[in-house]
Amino acid sequence: MGILIVLLAVVVVLGIAIDISGANEHPRPPRMMNMMYRELPKGDWIAGRVSDISTSSANIEVQSGGIKTLIWDKNTKFPPPFGKLKPGDFIRAVGEDKDGAFYTKFIGYGRGPVNFKR
Repeated sequence: MGILIVLLAVVVVLGIAIDISGANEHPRPPRMMNMMYRELPKGDWIAGRVSDISTSSANIEVQSGGIKTLIWDKNTKFPPPFGKLKPGDFIRAVGEDKDGAFYTKFIGYGRGPVNFKR
């Protein structure tokens, strides 16, 4: 009986030590999880309706009523199938606003307007 108590105490102490050290945690969360759960500062994202599209850029109508140019490159992450994007679709993008254009890192499709009023 005494051996069982000692063995149980060792297991509990070892479990607490592993938990405190962080050895039981995932080394890094999946990339998209960071984007989904991180609150984005104002200006790091944009959403709107596509008005015109080309191979490496698109113009979108934003909520404020203006037109913003989105620019992407080979490093931009898109959900499949991106080739089906057409004028009138709603998209959301994460990136950086500079030089009068929005340089995207991630682009996602919307299923309709979210707080998008004309």
